[in-house]
Amino acid sequence: MSGTRIADALVIFEGMSPTGNATRTIHIPMDKLLEHFDSVGNRFLYDEVWLVPDVCRSPTGIWKGLNRQDQSEAYCYAGVPTGEFAMAHNGPFTDEPCPPGIVFTAFLTPACEVSKWRFCQEDHRRPGFPINYDTRFGEKLWPLD
Repeated sequence: MSGTRIADALVIFEGMSPTGNATRTIHIPMDKLLEHFDSVGNRFLYDEVWLVPDVCRSPTGIWKGLNRQDQSEAYCYAGVPTGEFAMAHNGPFTDEPCPPGIVFTAFLTPACEVSKWRFCQEDHRRPGFPINYDTRFGEKLWPLD
């Protein structure tokens, strides 16, 4: 991905803490993303990463534990990104980045380093939450309801 400039604001930014009661510095390891792009040429992953700050700043839900081996301390942030971050930093999204019935998820390590992200189907019982959130993830940390 030679020649692609990555906004410094995308690498480290402030987002909601996993408990939802403060802000926390969140880090996206861009070296891994660039390495992936250089090896496979898949630009979608790069384009989608611009939605991570939106979801980490204004999630509709945060869970601890991903119900899979060695992921009990990981976090999942989910929400409907607005594209605001990408637009503010000349990223690739300018229109509505998330179609109806879809949410965006960002997965973070306990140190709040983003490890992966993806779109997924929205749970029809709980707008803004990923499908089957109640069985896919562990403890819901935020919102408390």
